Amino acid sequence: MQTGFRSAGLLVLMGACSAGCRLPGVEGPVSKSLATSRQYSQQGVAAIEAGRWVEAQDVLAKAVKSCPTDPEARRHHAEALWHIGQQAKAVGELEEAIAMVGDDVSLHVRLAEMRLAMGQLDPAAREAEAALDLDPQPQKSLSMLQSLIDTYAPGEEPQRVVYLQALAYQAMGRHEDAADGFALALARGEATPELLYRLAESQSRVGRQSEAAAAAEKALALDPGHQPSRLLLGRLGIARRANDPTPR
Repeated sequence: MQTGFRSAGLLVLMGACSAGCRLPGVEGPVSKSLATSRQYSQQGVAAIEAGRWVEAQDVLAKAVKSCPTDPEARRHHAEALWHIGQQAKAVGELEEAIAMVGDDVSLHVRLAEMRLAMGQLDPAAREAEAALDLDPQPQKSLSMLQSLIDTYAPGEEPQRVVYLQALAYQAMGRHEDAADGFALALARGEATPELLYRLAESQSRVGRQSEAAAAAEKALALDPGHQPSRLLLGRLGIARRANDPTPR
């Protein structure tokens, strides 16, 4: 599993290098401290690519010290710390980077991977959920969620994690997988209007109209004011009438 994390981390690093020597959302001349930080970061990434992790950590620590508000320096430093065994500090650096640029999907995914490797399953799930909220095509989040699910024995997967995986399938247009995932989530815990609605929506996308209507009706039984379920039932009713050959 460590090899997979290393590969994912290096991909993140390479993507980050293209961001340039400027803080996100900041226009105008680059400060001397930021320019110095980025120079150290480039040296650190070169050391990482060569597998010189101790050297990389030393140089990247200087990058963070030069400009503590540079999220890229902290991202790179987290990778170096992780690979020399300072896992808690690596997580701390990523958390600092996320606090600066919270809408970076790759940061949330990487932090989820680290927490998963440390056995921190609930925090890993929270980061996966944050990544899903930000990413309309969550392939990275889906892969990480599958790794999280694989840590549980069959039949013991938490409802929340199964639900998140189904959400990722739904966002990617894999509606049959999503329907199966939401059904599994339903079997893993308490039914909620939102879960039943998601199940109904996915079932409707793959032609399982009767099942979809039943799930939406259950959602409304739990919450008569759940508007998405009410609207879906209306659409299903229109579709059934349009496809019904029986004369009225």
